[in-house]
Amino acid sequence: MLESMHYTTVIQFIFWCDK
Repeated sequence: MLESMHYTTVIQFIFWCDK
C-alpha cells in the first residue's frame, strides 16, 4: 500500500511538472 501511494505521488508530480 505504501508503495502504491509513492507511485501515485510520483505520477502526480510528473503530471504537475508537465503542466
